[in-house]
Amino acid sequence: SWSPNGERFASGGRDSKVAIWHGKKFERIGNILQGHKDRINEISWEPLHRNLQCNRLATASKDKTVKVWKLTGQGGTRDMQFSLSGHTGGVQCVKWGGMGYIYTCSQDRSLMVWDADQGTMVRRLDGHAHWVNYMALNTDIVLRTGAFDHTDQRFKTPQEAQDYARQRYEKVIQDCKGERLVSCSDD
Repeated sequence: SWSPNGERFASGGRDSKVAIWHGKKFERIGNILQGHKDRINEISWEPLHRNLQCNRLATASKDKTVKVWKLTGQGGTRDMQFSLSGHTGGVQCVKWGGMGYIYTCSQDRSLMVWDADQGTMVRRLDGHAHWVNYMALNTDIVLRTGAFDHTDQRFKTPQEAQDYARQRYEKVIQDCKGERLVSCSDD
């Protein structure tokens, strides 16, 4: 999963570990993120318009948790900020939304909405009769791409890039009247 500023990417595997990689040199940065007890199913970064440093990410695991990490310092030091636990089945998907929420779905047939700053559950959504395999936000593309779009703009400062990412996000929110979530299941 690429960070929204394109400077690094994260990879997770069946070994429950997450590595952060340099986006141009393709070399690992710092130590491996360890904290999960089962395979990593998905990784999502905090959006550029909310975090200029693009230094926070969430990792979803079959161990029924989502870990929120903060990368600090030039050496790639990592701190687990909190663990989101509440699902009773493996977490299949995680999305870091643009309004300060983290969305998760699980084999326990539920979706959960979390406060991304506090790590507390805001809402539980039930209704599927089988595992919730995936979910998508109407804002996914602008959240993942940040300031990068088909216009290939160049920015003089990171702040300009963040401002442009915010403008792109706010346009989608205005056009769609909010951030919307859709989920899919085998039911």
